[in-house]
Amino acid sequence: MMTDFVRKSSSHNADGWLVNAPGIEYFVTEEGGQIAPVVFRLPDGKAVEPYHLTPWQDEDKSGLSGALKNLRGEIFCMPFGGNADPVNGEKHPAHGECSGGKWEFVSAEETGDAVAVKFRFHSHIRESELEKCVIVNRGESVLYFRHTISGSHGTMPLGHHPIIKMPEEGKKMYLSVGEFAYGSTCPGVFSDPKKEAYQILARGAEFRSIEAVPALVRDVESIDYSEFPSPYGFCDLFSVFKKPSEHPAWVTAVYPEEGYLWFALKDAAQLPSTTVWISNSGRFFAPWSGRTRCIGVEDTCSYFADGLKHSVEHNKLNDLGFPTAIELHPDKPTEIRHIQGVAEIPADFGKVADAQFGDRSVTFRDIHGKTVTVKVDHSFVMGGSK
Repeated sequence: MMTDFVRKSSSHNADGWLVNAPGIEYFVTEEGGQIAPVVFRLPDGKAVEPYHLTPWQDEDKSGLSGALKNLRGEIFCMPFGGNADPVNGEKHPAHGECSGGKWEFVSAEETGDAVAVKFRFHSHIRESELEKCVIVNRGESVLYFRHTISGSHGTMPLGHHPIIKMPEEGKKMYLSVGEFAYGSTCPGVFSDPKKEAYQILARGAEFRSIEAVPALVRDVESIDYSEFPSPYGFCDLFSVFKKPSEHPAWVTAVYPEEGYLWFALKDAAQLPSTTVWISNSGRFFAPWSGRTRCIGVEDTCSYFADGLKHSVEHNKLNDLGFPTAIELHPDKPTEIRHIQGVAEIPADFGKVADAQFGDRSVTFRDIHGKTVTVKVDHSFVMGGSK
């Protein structure tokens, strides 16, 4: 049953549901369960929208399907990745059926200071039920995601695929991914010039800091991906992998001219990979057509973005101690939890250097020593089923 804070609607050429939660308004597409626009209202009344909508959203999309059709904002992917190769007779679309198939509204409940809205999707290629629950707590600029997978089996790469905005020329964004144990660029060809796509990063190159990611082009040793916008005309991907910790793993994107930072929190024991996809007009075939400027900050358990086959088979990441797929059980639901939110920042707040976790809060400190404390129940992500 719909409520006074959830209604059937349409946004940017997609049908879905508009949710007016305390301090946050968000839209969920019926096809794909993709979330955007999202409007966060900060304590001073300022509204910010960190998520990207691809430029074809207001155009004729009748020739598009799957995840690509409504590509925007936050997406849950199962299996995550390209999925070009079949496995045991299974052939999944890119990022799975759930990223493009039809979802249904289940319920909306307001309990105390929390609003929880649930949606459901049924997968057919590998039978399963997927429930999406989005929770918003009053007084917080935070989205809590809980995806519950039931009735499935086998191993599966999966995770979250938030897409945030690339700053305009003349403005800055600072990306921080926290400490990580291993970093590598995409092991294969990510952008093929034969298909009108171009990459600047080397293939399968290891690195220790996103400030120096090895480059492919002559006379350029590395690219600093802690500062954006990135070099124009390229579409690239790299991943960092984290070991389990007693505290959540984190990533931040600071937009100094806009006065806010976006952040994501996860349990690295469950989602060890953060894959960063950078598109600064590097794909020139339709519908990208050299006009897509965005950054995917994708928290997953997967082998880069190569899909089911490469993730479930033996691979280098497994040898390094990083799981690349999650075991699903038909008689035991699996929960995947994630947090995404925003916070207002003081003037001249810069690149985030570290994060300290307190009682229902996290404090981000920048490289100059300035701090921002965010009200968030970070224990939420540490309670998912493994």
